[in-house]
Amino acid sequence: VEVEVARAADVAEATCQVAERVSADVICMATHAHGAVATALLGSAAQGVVRRCGRPVLLIGPAPEE
Repeated sequence: VEVEVARAADVAEATCQVAERVSADVICMATHAHGAVATALLGSAAQGVVRRCGRPVLLIGPAPEE
C-alpha cells in the first residue's frame, strides 16, 4: 500500500496524475454519499476520478446509520 497526499484545485485531476505517476493498480477513495441533486449541482471528486482515470476505483461510503 502506498499513500500520497497532493494539493490541487482539481482533486480529480490531481488524483489521476498521482495514480499514473505511481502506476497505481487501484484508486481507493472515501465518499460522503451526498444525494443525487447535490452531486449534480456541486460535482463530486470521486465521480471525476471514476470518469477521468483509466484505472479501477474503489469507492467507500459512510457506514449506514442505525
